[in-house]
Amino acid sequence: MIKNEKNKIITIGTFDGIHLGHQALISNLIEHAKKEQKTSLVLTYKQHPLETLRSDLEPFILTEGIKKVRILKKLGVDCIDYIPFTKQYAQTSAFDFLKSFLIDNFHPYAIVTGYDTRFGHNREGDIKFLIEHANEFDYQVIQTNIFTMQNSKIISSSLIRDLIRHGLIENAQSYLGYYYSILGNVVGGKQLGRTMGFPTININPIEKNKLIPGHGVYITLCRIYEPKDSFSSNDNAFHICVTNIGTSPSVKIDSKMTVESHLINFTGDLYEKDVELFFLARIRDEIKFESKELLIKQIESDVIKTIDYFTKFNDWNKLW
Repeated sequence: MIKNEKNKIITIGTFDGIHLGHQALISNLIEHAKKEQKTSLVLTYKQHPLETLRSDLEPFILTEGIKKVRILKKLGVDCIDYIPFTKQYAQTSAFDFLKSFLIDNFHPYAIVTGYDTRFGHNREGDIKFLIEHANEFDYQVIQTNIFTMQNSKIISSSLIRDLIRHGLIENAQSYLGYYYSILGNVVGGKQLGRTMGFPTININPIEKNKLIPGHGVYITLCRIYEPKDSFSSNDNAFHICVTNIGTSPSVKIDSKMTVESHLINFTGDLYEKDVELFFLARIRDEIKFESKELLIKQIESDVIKTIDYFTKFNDWNKLW
């Protein structure tokens, strides 16, 4: 009988947001893989488990699948694979998940855990469970310490979601370690901005459950991709934008929420292009103006503030 080579060091998780706490765990994974001359492997989900278990929830996805892979690769992970999560699969016991999925498929040399690692039906699998079965299945357990900020706050995806829902983009960035973004397709709009001298693009997120920042006006950067190319070929530029999220009450009577961006000093047709919109700062609340003239004056002010912001901006390395 040929013994399977135990050449992988593995970590398991949803990793929605891939925030600084996740990054500390992944750094631990990569460090041990290099030290032991093994392959680093992240096992994650193509969709957030709650999308399968609780389809009634509000939008909450921080990281699109394409973006998750991009960031994990940027951090230095060798391989990424997926846990086939379904409602039926959610009934799998922790032991069956460990034995039939992890051990039989991946033969781990070691498993790297976070302080809150959970798996299996009713989340019964944890660090203690993994340690109890380590000798039986011949793997090591490597624990990652809790990552806290200087204010002693433990970072979590839930905390970051709350910040983004309330438009606190800069606070969210301090926990993510990079600027929050939306991957989307440019779709047709009513072209009302064009009539005021500020043409906009309407962005439809590629993930139906993507978390959209709270209503307001934001300083953003837009990266343009060729359509239907899985966000791999872009124009190698970041375009400065003012973005409104909300219902545009000054010019619309319906209450449909939209994401609309005005690309400053940009000319060209972006209809049906793919874009990534990075949120850098929030300028103000969305306001209903009494006249078109007052709205135009405010947009002019927003544009000036946005241009001024970039005279001091130097965080280009945080546009992941």
